[in-house]
Amino acid sequence: MSQNDFGPEFLDFTDVLKQVKLDLCAEDLMDILWLANQTGEIPSIAPDPTEDTDTDVDVVWGEDLPLSELPPPDRVAVTQRDSAPAGEQQTRQSPAGGIAVSAPAAPALRTRLELGRALRPLMRKVAALNRQYLDEDATANQIAEQDVWLPVMRPAAERWLELALVVEETDSMPIWRSLIQELRLLTERQGAFRTVQSWRLTADESGQPQLFSGNHAPRPGQRSRSPKELIDPAGRRLILVVSDCTSALWRQSQLYRWLELWENHAPTTVMQLLPQRLWERSALGEGTPVWVKSLTPGTVTANWQVEAPLDFLMDESDGEPSPATLTVPVVTVEPNSIKPWARVLVGAGEARAAAVQFDWSNIPPPPAKTSEDMEPLALVRRFRGGASIVAQRLAGMMAAVPVSPEITDLLRQTLLPEARQVHVAEVFMSGLIRMTRTEKPEGGHSQTYDFVSEKVRDLLTDAVDVPTTEKVLDTVSAYLSERWGLGTRTFEALLTPDLELSEEAEGQVLPFAYLARRTLQRMGQEYAELVELLGQPEAPQSIDETHAAPTETEFSPLKTFEFEVARFVSATVTLPELRTKEFEVVTVELESTTAILKPFEFETATIAKQDQRILFGLGPQRTRWQIEKQQGQGRQLVELLGDDLTLEMVWVPSGSFIMGSPTDEPERTSDEGPQHEVAVSSFLIGRYPVTQAQWRFVAGLQRIQTKLNPGLSNKLLKFEGHDLPVIKVSWNEAQEFCQRLSAYTQREYRIPSESEWEYACRAETKTPFHFGEMITTDLANYNGSEVYNNGPTGQNRDKTTRVGSFPANKWGISDMHGNVWEWCEDMWHSNYEGAPIDGSAWTQSDDKRPVMRGGSWFTFSRGCRSAYREPANRSGALNYVGFRVCLSTSSLS
Repeated sequence: MSQNDFGPEFLDFTDVLKQVKLDLCAEDLMDILWLANQTGEIPSIAPDPTEDTDTDVDVVWGEDLPLSELPPPDRVAVTQRDSAPAGEQQTRQSPAGGIAVSAPAAPALRTRLELGRALRPLMRKVAALNRQYLDEDATANQIAEQDVWLPVMRPAAERWLELALVVEETDSMPIWRSLIQELRLLTERQGAFRTVQSWRLTADESGQPQLFSGNHAPRPGQRSRSPKELIDPAGRRLILVVSDCTSALWRQSQLYRWLELWENHAPTTVMQLLPQRLWERSALGEGTPVWVKSLTPGTVTANWQVEAPLDFLMDESDGEPSPATLTVPVVTVEPNSIKPWARVLVGAGEARAAAVQFDWSNIPPPPAKTSEDMEPLALVRRFRGGASIVAQRLAGMMAAVPVSPEITDLLRQTLLPEARQVHVAEVFMSGLIRMTRTEKPEGGHSQTYDFVSEKVRDLLTDAVDVPTTEKVLDTVSAYLSERWGLGTRTFEALLTPDLELSEEAEGQVLPFAYLARRTLQRMGQEYAELVELLGQPEAPQSIDETHAAPTETEFSPLKTFEFEVARFVSATVTLPELRTKEFEVVTVELESTTAILKPFEFETATIAKQDQRILFGLGPQRTRWQIEKQQGQGRQLVELLGDDLTLEMVWVPSGSFIMGSPTDEPERTSDEGPQHEVAVSSFLIGRYPVTQAQWRFVAGLQRIQTKLNPGLSNKLLKFEGHDLPVIKVSWNEAQEFCQRLSAYTQREYRIPSESEWEYACRAETKTPFHFGEMITTDLANYNGSEVYNNGPTGQNRDKTTRVGSFPANKWGISDMHGNVWEWCEDMWHSNYEGAPIDGSAWTQSDDKRPVMRGGSWFTFSRGCRSAYREPANRSGALNYVGFRVCLSTSSLS
């Protein structure tokens, strides 16, 4: 049948389809139209005029919405929790009632492409167990060669694994709902899994785990499912438990029995929604961090190999694991966490993934002391000591306005775009905010949020500069004005008492007006006078009376204590009149070193030589250097220097090493020997060289001995930047920096000794560089115009680079090779004869020139080796010399 056999209308139809890139032949179209004719006309459904026809979907925080009904993240309409029924939506079109306003939601997953790439190792295909296809070529050959007229069927190829996505439903779920929705869509559309099945994990009234299939909330009376239903007899199902591990379920042994059951029959992993630095706030903090690896693709988790614990501070009193020990692989929603885990899952023997070992027979109950039992100042200090800078900035903004997830998303989208879902979780789960759950008469529940006390609000607000607070008030007031059709232009207009509001609008506008007035009163005389003109703030009914501002006569509850008194009586001596003395008793709680140090993740790399023969192995041998990057974990102290400025100090474990270089190391010098063993106590060292931002802050502190210039003396713009290492710092100025920093932090900061520097640089390696036998400008910033150890040449950047631009060493310390030379405490000696072996500085010398280590952007490759050393004038200041600080662990107590 040719196209000439069809009428002109049909040919016109095919031309139209071709214009929209549907190039189907006429015969195929006839088949489609025939099927459509047999199906009959599908009746159209007229829209209900009483329903809202907006294409946006209303997402109500706090309700049990099924994940399948959530909209894409870029089309979310922010609505009031107690929004009117569909039939009443039209009343919001009037200015008095307000209108619903569509606001773009901040994306929860901002690394979709990177996450998809991290999952690529799982995109392998295998022969299907129950699907076949006709091998036409083999069938034709069989007929021609054997005269056997039977079809030759082959197993069809299909994706290797299917995914069981088990999502825990907890009170914190409103924080994670959009992230989980985007995660589910990613796993469905990325192509790594054959199918994706959703399950819900909840707790019953007795606190025991329950399992339900699908995305929808369980119906009343619905029976829970058995955990055995997740087990695939073919062993081709991956079980991924998505949770923040903060609920009471993780204190129940039954959940660990389920995990053990799944691990014995399938690859099973917990996806922790919190970043690793916050794991200690969850049940994962009760376990022991370890490494796991696997040599067999897709094997059950129970067969994964467990390696030594991570280099965290461990309790030396820990004994052998109990029979109830369970090792659970754990990943975060980050590409650098998922990538090594995916490689372990496919059996890449060199890959390692993070895991946590639990003794689920002895899971301790949650601490009895709650955040509301703590004094506000102690609560805020605890938050600032462990939270990220972004989370601290977000909390300060949230303190000026009512707390709600929709307003938090508004602040993220407009004023703090770098804030992600994990930063929201840091604030909501920090203990600063309390959640109240209210059952609805029609079923279900709603959740409201507020800071635990107005004092906490005040402490957070006071730490935010006035312009930022003004932006917060303007942004939220503009949102409320547009949402409710109020027509106001500034936040001051919403504070007027004669503003006409609907009952629904009052629920949001009045709490905002009350808190805005309180915030303005603390922002200075000018703003306080504005509040006086508008009238004193009156707390609306939506503000809990227990959290209203205290009066002048209120003070902290008095505590009872016992004491012993004595009286001295003498018949001959007249005692002077006794006088009363008032004093204040302060209880100081000292944190342990383990509590002060927080976990962090970093990227590390190694470089190794690979010899290959070209021309199918018959040609000449060719050397190729291969860089292998991995994910590492460590612990650090985060020292707060300002609102947006921190100093990260990495914990270095105690140990011993061979200092200096062997005689056969390429391009070594005589002053690097003789090699000798040095025992080094644990200490902390700067994760990066001191940056220009850190220098300016400390240089602005009170002078101790030497004057410091906060500015940069080099006027070349290529050397200027907040995240660039400070340069042109003399040894004397580095000492003054440490003294000022010590006075500010009340910790004894100093520059490291030579042995401490080399010990921290090597990080248990013996090669010329901590990443291997060779150096490349892909791993460090130095003058790459000359080769080292027959390696390749590289670029000469001719300037410093931003700290942390290259992979760190095994302990998470960056920029130890190149970028800037770094001062050490020791004076110069021409060799190590008589050098200390306890890690202390060698300061007794006739040569008063201090030692520099590490090389710089100006240095050739040989000068960047771990053992290379160089003397310099202590008062010299060059544009390739900087420093980093260190800290003894005794300063942590």
